[in-house]
Amino acid sequence: MNEYIDKQIFLAKDYLETGILQNDANMVLTAKEVLRRNLPLVASKDKQEVLDKYIRACTSLCILHSSHALQYLQEAYKVAPENPDVLNNFGYIYHKSHSNYEQSIEYYDKCLLADPKYETAYLGIIEVYRDLRLHSIELSYCKKGISNIETSPFLWNSYGLALLHTDENVSKVQEVFIKTLDLANKYSYESLEKMQGIKAKIYVNLGHTYGLIGEFKKAILCYIDSLRHDETHTNAYQNILLNLHFYTNQDFYKKDNSLMQLIMFFNVHINKKIDTEICTIISKLHIILSKKLYGNITPEKERQIQPKENGRINIGYVGFDLFDHAVSFFIQPLFHNINEEMFSIFVYSNNIYNESQIKSLPCSKYRTIRQLSAKEVFSCIKEDKIDILVDLSGYTSGNRLDVFALNPAPICLSYVAYPNNLGLEHIKRISDVYSELYNPETNLIKLNRLFLSYTPNDVMKSINIKKKSYSDDQLANKEIVFGCFAKLQKINDEVISTFKDILSNCPESKLILKSKYFQDPIVNKNWKEKFGEFQDRVLLLKGTKTTKEHLEMFSMLDILLDTFYYSGTTISSEALYMNIPIISMAPGNRKQSCGHVSRVTGSILNSMNLSTLCVARDREDYKRKAINLIQYLPKLNIREKFLSSPISNGRDLIQHLEKKYLELYLEKDSN
Repeated sequence: MNEYIDKQIFLAKDYLETGILQNDANMVLTAKEVLRRNLPLVASKDKQEVLDKYIRACTSLCILHSSHALQYLQEAYKVAPENPDVLNNFGYIYHKSHSNYEQSIEYYDKCLLADPKYETAYLGIIEVYRDLRLHSIELSYCKKGISNIETSPFLWNSYGLALLHTDENVSKVQEVFIKTLDLANKYSYESLEKMQGIKAKIYVNLGHTYGLIGEFKKAILCYIDSLRHDETHTNAYQNILLNLHFYTNQDFYKKDNSLMQLIMFFNVHINKKIDTEICTIISKLHIILSKKLYGNITPEKERQIQPKENGRINIGYVGFDLFDHAVSFFIQPLFHNINEEMFSIFVYSNNIYNESQIKSLPCSKYRTIRQLSAKEVFSCIKEDKIDILVDLSGYTSGNRLDVFALNPAPICLSYVAYPNNLGLEHIKRISDVYSELYNPETNLIKLNRLFLSYTPNDVMKSINIKKKSYSDDQLANKEIVFGCFAKLQKINDEVISTFKDILSNCPESKLILKSKYFQDPIVNKNWKEKFGEFQDRVLLLKGTKTTKEHLEMFSMLDILLDTFYYSGTTISSEALYMNIPIISMAPGNRKQSCGHVSRVTGSILNSMNLSTLCVARDREDYKRKAINLIQYLPKLNIREKFLSSPISNGRDLIQHLEKKYLELYLEKDSN
């Protein structure tokens, strides 16, 4: 009898390891059943080893046969209720497959109680709290994990990410990621793949810290280093795509090191007779990087319109920042003022929101897709009979372009969140004629009106905005306050030089820049020094904690100076709503233009009939208009113009969009 059992156990062990190695769920399932049946019969000296193998089979099946993961874990839990592997896997499955955060936290905590050095459980519970945006708790688990496993680069990397959400001292965070890289070089790994994977993540996170303080070129070099360790690292590609838009022609002509490294790293062919503008280079890099990301995904064949009982056109919106991000102010009009007799709205959210937020969206169906695979989301879209699917994220954080790469709907579009085409031929981008005047890209839908509309929230509506008064002496002496609240990446050397020229021509004026990263004394000092002899007239404001505080800071300004060649969208809309005029540049030729990003604020101002007064064609014109605008300050009522212009008319925007939707639908349906 013992000999027979020993033989059974030996074969089960072999089946188990072979099955895991070959990702064969049936072999592992067979091994699990043999081990389960024989577990009560084995000799006491062998029981622990057999139990360990049985647990290994159950936990492996969580991945290999994930639809029955909880069943396998419950089997293992009955015989080993305090086994850390089982408890950890419960935490993982409840989080990733069931979005049950309470249960996930409970099991991760049990795992860490059973084994305070269980690295994977720390990483799991940290990710749960990050998803829930409970960053102070996320940080506390990072610290607890590091105190128990001091040399783990995985935990130190998570610690750096948690600090990014809780501490404005970016220099401190950079030191953490640099230390993490050092630990990663000394760490003992199970596999080369795991080593390359963590190093790729650390480089991306380090690059992100450089980008936040305006050093996007250093960020680019970090992203390239990330890809040297893992050429499939999605976040590195996406961050490069986002940061490409901060380059200017000056960088190209001066043969900027980071730009040249990108060109060489991706083997971009440069034709010296044709490729003479930065927008052309950006376009080429976009195509190459998008193919690197999604070139191995085979899209479905061209999809046809599916007949529906109600006869309405089904519009699906896929997004991440539906409520809690600056972009959400431009997204909200999409869900309101719709023609309900003709269109039905479906929402696919890649984020976690509370029930009251979800109920505020007037839609036919709402789905949370955060934990679903691309193929699972594809099936949902097919089941919902979506005719037109609109991406609201582009290459920004939390996007689901893996779904769009599959060509999941008859018509696929991208809107508002990303300032460029996505590089996928079946996706058209919605913009407007003015913004795309010098854009050579195709796959565009150009509206004959401003392509967006801004919806202020209740906080904005509650702010009392007083009209400023100006004395003759104040205007004559140009004693006014200019401001720029843009991301630091947008405030390039050309912008700084222009700001300095304006200060020079207005000796009594001041300039205010605002960023939460000015809290960091090193960042503050570096940015002050960029303005040289004018630094005493430049005030660097630290970030605000609430939307209300942020908006009230506009009252300190007389004129907002837009950045170029990456102009503003959200900041510009906020300033205009708060009654602050803007000087912007919409380049007067293709050579200066960087495409869509160069002309958005110009398009907003044009829609308000302010282009003659406020929109410049080049740097010299920008300086002239900034100085000239001072004399008009007493006469301007910017907010009144804002509220009566297309940017505040969400219904008009929806009518234009619905017209385009209908045209696209009828064209597709006729085929």
